[in-house]
Amino acid sequence: SVCWVQGTIGLNIDDPIPNDPTDWDELKERADISFYQWVPFCLSIQAMLFYLPHLIWQALAINSLGDNLECLLTRAKKANQVDDRGARQNLVNACADHLCKLSRQHADNRTNTWSALQHYLTRIPGGRLFIVGKRMGNRIAFLYLLVKLLYLANALGQLFIIMKFLGQRDLNMVTFSQYLFNILKSKREWGGSEFFPRQTLCPVKVPHLGVRNQVYTAVCALPVNMFNEKIYIFLWLWICFVFLVSVLSLLTWLGRLALQRYSRDFLREFLAVSLLAPIRLPGDEYVGDGRGEEELSDPLVNKFLREVVRCDGNFIIRMLRLNAGDVVTGEILARWWKLFMQSEERNRRDLYAKMPDYMPGFKVTPDAPPRPESNGEPMKTPEHNI
Repeated sequence: SVCWVQGTIGLNIDDPIPNDPTDWDELKERADISFYQWVPFCLSIQAMLFYLPHLIWQALAINSLGDNLECLLTRAKKANQVDDRGARQNLVNACADHLCKLSRQHADNRTNTWSALQHYLTRIPGGRLFIVGKRMGNRIAFLYLLVKLLYLANALGQLFIIMKFLGQRDLNMVTFSQYLFNILKSKREWGGSEFFPRQTLCPVKVPHLGVRNQVYTAVCALPVNMFNEKIYIFLWLWICFVFLVSVLSLLTWLGRLALQRYSRDFLREFLAVSLLAPIRLPGDEYVGDGRGEEELSDPLVNKFLREVVRCDGNFIIRMLRLNAGDVVTGEILARWWKLFMQSEERNRRDLYAKMPDYMPGFKVTPDAPPRPESNGEPMKTPEHNI
């Protein structure tokens, strides 16, 4: 109990045992072992550090990015689980309407010099990764990649901490990993470490009445350090695996979000597949009309992907696919496309409705495109002298 409270002193085989209290005090400052008592608390702190990037993303995903992404994903997953077709379609429509309104709220309608400079820099290869903003349509995706980097930094930092705990300061991470795998492969016993010694010395002062206090040296066996070593060796291997998976995940998402041509091709094909089979809405028109890629050959789809969906919309669609599946996400994207087409049609009609104010030769009807008016006479093409 005394050694557990006061701590112990680690000595190498060749180190001499001190003879007086002064030497013991100097040795205690140099080789005091009092870490193993706090291993459970250190493991708890490491667990909280692993949870910290997830906590940051959860805080950002709930209204901090201009939208409650968690609620959107929950609604889409619920649409995939309900059996009632009307309730399912209401959830799909709600998700699509939400995305449509979000794209309008984040639309870039600025006309100042800074906005023009930002759009110019985004046309440079790789510039879209550094010009970040809500109006640029890439803030949510950028912060998600930043959280991925936090996962990598956390894993890398904890690997250095564990390597220090295991007493291998002169080896780099790759060499230490090879050394550790060789030990496990040969089934040899771990030789102990500076932070987790198995035998230590504990100077104990025993007071005697009327005489000088006598110092006794006790040899303490610390079997708990055998478990601590095994725990940290397992953590080393597990964190190495997590680090590699995090690197692959970061590169995958970086390719999905940074490569614009790849992203647009993916969204175009996914939208075409979603529109191939017509979906009848209760009391509403068809979302898909079976035309698929024929409908998407129009330049409107490029406007839809560049100005409406953009990088953040691409990220949200991919997250919906991962959480709710392809079917529900396809219905949401098809409905979003339908809302965009309806908005474009209204804008076109509003534009044609204003034409008679300055083009008296045109007449607009609510259900038909404008046609030139000739007052009952055939239109004449002006003649030109050549």
